[in-house]
Amino acid sequence: MNELLTDLKLAGPTSKQDVDAAEMALGFTLPEDFKAFMSANGAGEGFIGNQYIILWNVSELAQFNSEYEFSVYAPSFVAFASNGGGEAFAFDTRKNPPSIVEVPFIGMSHEDGKHVADNFTHLLQRLHDTPDSLF
Repeated sequence: MNELLTDLKLAGPTSKQDVDAAEMALGFTLPEDFKAFMSANGAGEGFIGNQYIILWNVSELAQFNSEYEFSVYAPSFVAFASNGGGEAFAFDTRKNPPSIVEVPFIGMSHEDGKHVADNFTHLLQRLHDTPDSLF
């Protein structure tokens, strides 16, 4: 995993209390691989391979989801990151376990969410391995 993160600036570990508070505020249990990553590394920003990602701080997930109005336009998506270019990465809670979609901030809807990974770990690997656009 560490070789995927060499160009990613990480904020440092996230506390269990912050994870628990985020889950309570979101009304959603975050996937285990995401929680493990955040507990070890925290939020971050930078490149994974040729792809840019801004991983939001767990303590800001509920606020960002509210401000971007996910509950209005795509209520089954729980966003946790951005590509820095107008699109969010979000958990699709209609799936069990939740998969990951990329959805535009403008024109956001379930129909506009494109499946990018089966889980958070797969997303990191896909970002690393994809030389151009994810689509």
